[in-house]
Amino acid sequence: MRINLDKKSHRKREHLILNMDKQSDESYLESGNAFAQNDQYDNAISEFSKAIEIDPQSAKAYSNRGVAYIKKERYSKALADLSKAIEIDPEYAEAYYNRGLSYGLTGKYEAAIGEFSNAIEKDPNFADAYFNRAAVYLKKRQVSRAAADFKQCLKIAREQGNSDLQKDCENILEQIG
Repeated sequence: MRINLDKKSHRKREHLILNMDKQSDESYLESGNAFAQNDQYDNAISEFSKAIEIDPQSAKAYSNRGVAYIKKERYSKALADLSKAIEIDPEYAEAYYNRGLSYGLTGKYEAAIGEFSNAIEKDPNFADAYFNRAAVYLKKRQVSRAAADFKQCLKIAREQGNSDLQKDCENILEQIG
């Protein structure tokens, strides 16, 4: 017995297959995030890589894998992935932020400031970007710039109800006067 599929049924099957791939992409992202939250970065990198295989245009997968590489102190790989995420989605503030972290951790402070500034430009309410740019300004002994960013971070943290970040900003502002 032979089964004939009409075009409508065939399209429906293709749609289901495409949706399964999309779900798989999301499930690999979720699985990778779970591994990362448990400090299992090699497993996280593997899961994010699988998500990228399924969807090579997933800025989130590249960015998340970049963060896992940062945690493994594999900064060149992190920068490559974060740059790819930005190439895919130039408006993705999180990728600029994470690239700023990578530069900051390798002592490339001017580049870090630039990336945190890019993140803030894309998302003016990105409190952590203000916080980390301020921290880099402190490393460069640019106290007035650091204080301005910590104040902006504090303002946003209050608006967003982020009490931990708010306390951190208050403590640092108290220390730097």
